[in-house]
Amino acid sequence: MNLLKMEFYKLRHRKMGLMVVGLACVQLLYMMWATKDMTIAEQSQGWKNGIYSFSTLNAMMMPLFIAVIASRISDIEHKGNTFKSLKTITSSQKLLDAKILCGGIYLLSAILLQVLVLFIVSKQRHFTEILPVGYMIYYVLSTFIMSMILLMLQLSLSLIWGNQMIAFMVAIAGAFLGLYSMFFSEKIARWILWGYYALLSPVRMNWDETTRIVDFYWTKLPIVNLLVVILGLVSLYIIGKVLFVRRES
Repeated sequence: MNLLKMEFYKLRHRKMGLMVVGLACVQLLYMMWATKDMTIAEQSQGWKNGIYSFSTLNAMMMPLFIAVIASRISDIEHKGNTFKSLKTITSSQKLLDAKILCGGIYLLSAILLQVLVLFIVSKQRHFTEILPVGYMIYYVLSTFIMSMILLMLQLSLSLIWGNQMIAFMVAIAGAFLGLYSMFFSEKIARWILWGYYALLSPVRMNWDETTRIVDFYWTKLPIVNLLVVILGLVSLYIIGKVLFVRRES
């Protein structure tokens, strides 16, 4: 807990909270624009539309957002070259755990603000669809787990290499891959880590080219995809910890 408090203390002037709120504001503006002039049929699918839209937004925005978080968390140690000094106070494993927890709290805050944005949009656009509590809980959990696996990846890159451009280039490439993976078949998309924001979504879309009507529908919870992500989360955690410890040994 002391190490976690120290991480927040080191970030006190980095305006991380403002960045989380800023992301939510951008998403709110986009959702208000995307849902303007909704028809009665669209209002009856409002929550499904919202969750599907946020799954798409997350594939584009979250990799870069997470890369910034990881960079900010590791930036102070790189600038002051204090990794070895910190090792005399605590172990590398505990230091990494504190950084992961710190980043995870910011990510959870951003995801909960997404839910708040959806509630605001639902009131403004008068959704007639009943609030899907179970699906919303699943959305929060699956998005958080997916975001944590990207945090593990980006934090490992940011801690190992002082040049943060390497981590940012990976995040930018991942954002593009995650977005375009939505146009691939699911068998191909499963090989793209960043595409799991869409694969984990409980909502699918039907597009009728003739009538140009979009229909959203609930699908079975993609438990297999969720288990793959959880396995990846554990694997990246172990690999990242080993690499970080070896770097400082």
